Amino acid sequence: MRTADGGKTWQSIKADEAQWSLSSVYFKDDKAGWAVGFAGQILYSVDGGLKWKAIKSPANGWLTSIAFDKSNHGWITYDDGFLTSEDGGLTWKPVKTDGRYFLARLLRMNDTLWAIGQSVILRQNGATGWKRIDTLVPNTAMQGAQMETSK
Repeated sequence: MRTADGGKTWQSIKADEAQWSLSSVYFKDDKAGWAVGFAGQILYSVDGGLKWKAIKSPANGWLTSIAFDKSNHGWITYDDGFLTSEDGGLTWKPVKTDGRYFLARLLRMNDTLWAIGQSVILRQNGATGWKRIDTLVPNTAMQGAQMETSK
């Protein structure tokens, strides 16, 4: 489905390149967009989603989410971790991680990307790294909560 008026009306688009279910769509602007999905599918559009072209994927798993960071590096989450693109989304390569996270979503908050998985939250750490977040509660708040409960 495609909209050109902010979601007021929708147009059905048939993409012959889409062989399996798609799970995430990301547009950098009004024209350049990507869609990812099952069986390693990566599709690219240069005309606002009217037509799509398949891009070679280095992964055969379920690609779950796609986003670009502030420095125009592309990121895709999938079963085993991440794919990244350093050329604006034209080519993709796998990124080694220290575990299997089964990542489901990428979220961009301000200038930082966050990756959410079944039992993990990762925060982008520099242009090519990710840091596991063990708690979302700052230490000072946890100490205050512990003091309150011990009264």
